[in-house]
Amino acid sequence: WQGRHEQAEMVARYIRGLRQGSAAARAIQAEKAGDFARVTGGMSYVDLPRMAYYVERGAYRAAVTQRIKALGGQG
Repeated sequence: WQGRHEQAEMVARYIRGLRQGSAAARAIQAEKAGDFARVTGGMSYVDLPRMAYYVERGAYRAAVTQRIKALGGQG
């Protein structure tokens, strides 16, 4: 699935950015340290522990692409 490739690229760019002192990577690090926004794309998931990590694919890929671009990638 293309989303896995994009996710791997985002993580690699994030780690590289942290090692190089990138402002974008530090901003993502600060975002990760705080509360998170669910990427549900307007979907209403049942309030069950196993669904706590569910995301809407299109909204998730858009969020990943946004971070790839922030980290210097094409997205």
